[in-house]
Amino acid sequence: MPSTVWSGPVPPLGIVSATPAVAAAITDISPQQTVIWPGMVQAGSRVRLFASGNIITSAATATVIWGFYMNAQGTSLATTPAILAASAATTVPNTGSASWPWQMLYWGVVRVLSNPTGTAATIVGQGRLTLPTSLTVFAADVPIPITAALRTVAQTATALNTNTPQTVSVAVTPNVTTALTSITCDELTCELLG
Repeated sequence: MPSTVWSGPVPPLGIVSATPAVAAAITDISPQQTVIWPGMVQAGSRVRLFASGNIITSAATATVIWGFYMNAQGTSLATTPAILAASAATTVPNTGSASWPWQMLYWGVVRVLSNPTGTAATIVGQGRLTLPTSLTVFAADVPIPITAALRTVAQTATALNTNTPQTVSVAVTPNVTTALTSITCDELTCELLG
């Protein structure tokens, strides 16, 4: 039977750009905390994520893993997050990039909700990462995640539990820090549909 559903962004929308210190470890660059609360999704709900910002480099030797992550509210991304979509280690733009733009998109469908004991949730999705070749030109899109098997994400000990508040984040994992002056995220939007 058809039903009427509403869609809208998870509040709050972007507040301030985030430019955290670049570390050679997973670093949350989200401009605000974006939380999906219990009851906001159901089986079949679609999750759309969009992030954008800019990058400043001083050398061409750094590689970065870019990704969207989910974990229990207040839990570090270093602790078994659900990796919704992540790139392979991707070489950052050439030496001397000054505020060159980047964008990332993800579309997912919640297939299974957590059961009463808080296990078994899954989401299936994919997206794309767009990096620049100059201040005014983007390179070809890179599909994320990097394999078909990674498109299905299962609940971990703390992440993707639809019975508890879940924080959605955009994060980067650089291999070195000396080549990166900054990576800024100006927007992270999480939209839930249905």
